[in-house]
Amino acid sequence: MAFLQVETYSNVTVATSTIGTPVTFGKHWPMPIREFLFTFLVLLAFVLLKVNCRRAASAAFQENVGRQGNFPHGIDILTTADFFSVSVRANAYLNISVYIAQFEEYRTSLIQHLLDRKVDHWDTAIRELTAKALHNLTATALDYMIETALPNLFEKTTSIDLNSRHGATIAIGEVIHALSKTNYLDKVTETLLDKTRSLIPWYRERMYFRGLGGELMKHACSDFIEKCSLAAVPFHNQTVVEDWLKLLNECLSYDVATIRMAAINALPSLLNEYYSDKSEKYNQLVKDYAKELKATTVQAHRMGHCLALGALPKFVLAPNYDFIVTSLIEATVIELATVKWAESRRDAVKALTSIANTMSDHLGKEFTEDHILLMYNTFLEGLKDYTQDKRGDIGAWMREASVLGLQTLTLLATQRMPDVLTADLMKKVAPNVAQQAVEKIDRTRALAGKVFYSFVYNESAIPNLPHHQEVSNIFIKEECDDLNWNSGSATFPKFVQLVYLPSYTYNVMLGLICSIGGLTDSLVKHSSASFFTSLKAELKTRGVGELHRICDVILKIFMDHHKVDRITIPIFRFLDKFFDAGCLEPVIQSDSADFIKKTLKLVQKEIAGCKDTYKLLDGISVLCQFIQVNGDVCATALVQLMILLCHRQSYVRRSTSAKLYESLLVNGDSSNIDPEKLDQAMNVLSSTNWEEPVEQIRPIRNQLCQLMGVKVPTPVKKLVQVA
Repeated sequence: MAFLQVETYSNVTVATSTIGTPVTFGKHWPMPIREFLFTFLVLLAFVLLKVNCRRAASAAFQENVGRQGNFPHGIDILTTADFFSVSVRANAYLNISVYIAQFEEYRTSLIQHLLDRKVDHWDTAIRELTAKALHNLTATALDYMIETALPNLFEKTTSIDLNSRHGATIAIGEVIHALSKTNYLDKVTETLLDKTRSLIPWYRERMYFRGLGGELMKHACSDFIEKCSLAAVPFHNQTVVEDWLKLLNECLSYDVATIRMAAINALPSLLNEYYSDKSEKYNQLVKDYAKELKATTVQAHRMGHCLALGALPKFVLAPNYDFIVTSLIEATVIELATVKWAESRRDAVKALTSIANTMSDHLGKEFTEDHILLMYNTFLEGLKDYTQDKRGDIGAWMREASVLGLQTLTLLATQRMPDVLTADLMKKVAPNVAQQAVEKIDRTRALAGKVFYSFVYNESAIPNLPHHQEVSNIFIKEECDDLNWNSGSATFPKFVQLVYLPSYTYNVMLGLICSIGGLTDSLVKHSSASFFTSLKAELKTRGVGELHRICDVILKIFMDHHKVDRITIPIFRFLDKFFDAGCLEPVIQSDSADFIKKTLKLVQKEIAGCKDTYKLLDGISVLCQFIQVNGDVCATALVQLMILLCHRQSYVRRSTSAKLYESLLVNGDSSNIDPEKLDQAMNVLSSTNWEEPVEQIRPIRNQLCQLMGVKVPTPVKKLVQVA
């Protein structure tokens, strides 16, 4: 960190920094001038430069105030611009600069420094902060901004330097907006208004929206359009407004997200100010945007136009509400051509959520109950989006947007149309949100957990929330207000308790299966420990009947997701841990329970013809667990394992033998195998090289079948149809 040491002698003021050379002010200058110039430079340093310079300047200013005491407003400035407050760059630009500008001695010099040095700075973030700082400083020097700052900025727009054009464009927009806030816009000269009017057409004529610099200029001009629209610059019914809208429409289809968002932010301001009385034009605009939603060539086009529809103001939405909602809902449907477009589906859901907020006052009018139910169905379907690509689970974006959509719609309906929140609807909404709160991704779990908590303790009680009182007892307000929702160790112990509430059992159990059967160590640790500990405790209070009920739900989940690898592979791992945890002992000992037999059949069906080696290995682990169930289950599992011992892949044969050996070592006494032959069978398993060719392995496998007392598998002969 730099430190600026200041020493003042009878004829010279010196500032020495550890990162630079001494700065000496002329010995022949009068003392007041030297002091003022030094003070001014120090102020510039700690308000506008890098953090180390700002801190050093703050220390130097403090030293001068302490030693000399005659700097203008020194104590007041030092109190606000201390060593720590200047450390945050945004605070220095947006707050401290405004405070110092209230003193006339520094006002115009600060503004001029921004114009001369920071508007064309090489760092984009500095240029954006400069524009915002000029916005904040405008109210302190209105005439100066009109007479000096704006002409200076317009001059910079003609520069060949991209940084200068970009910074000047956003700065002009900010200054004009600030002038309108102080009702000073009418003092702007016609010359400056002409320059404002012709700025974007001139950029287009010079082709500044193309090439490498085109992105920066499109972003800057979108901001410029937004600020001019908010300022209500008197360009109504002029062709320049059409040119502005054309530029925004071009930006909506751009590949870069920041460019699209800048245009989306500017669009409602432009429409509100210049198109409120032009129904034909904005109705056509809606049709054009909806048409882009059906395009299946470039995802970015759909993304930008989805959000644009969601950002439209009320007067545009109201007459086109049904058409817009239907178009956006269609954009959320997964189709063959757009199966990987999770981002566009997410943006369609965001647009629907935004529209619901915008049209909240029209609930029961243009915004009907049918629209609410359509949105609910769309958001609930969005929670089923588990699209995968090379980036991973991209469907999580859609699920998160859907969770927020459900929250917005539910809280809105609670306030304005509670009758729509029927018991059947809430039995879908709350459990599905709870399911997301126990799944794999930390960010998604945290969001869903917060939304679920907002349902429980909403100011106006949400109608028909399932098991509201029991859920309130689980999620105690005093504990959850400070809960770290990103921490699995904090959230899983609470959400697993929802398993014992019938309305939540299926969904929460489905989410837990995916987490317990996941691959992340911390996720598996927290989810499995919470569930199995909770289950053992509940068995003592609720009895074995509760375990049978949960097992029936697990079986149903398995049956509902047959051949869906996203669920079945975690189920294999979950069942393996379920057996190891010892929670299934009452079910294993019960002769009347069908859970074990039906689960074994489902496992067999799932691995039949499986070509995924990793899935097959997980299935083998589960099959080995069934050995401890004496009777037909053990015999069936052993036959299936004997078949796998002669699998075409040597790695599968070796893994099967190793896992079978481990299982016999632990549960062999509970199996059907003759205790006198158990050791011999285990010796055969351990001494055989199962990576040998299948022809050499098969006789050994057959010998093993005899030792275990199971039928020797026979190869299935394929029938060849003769023409």
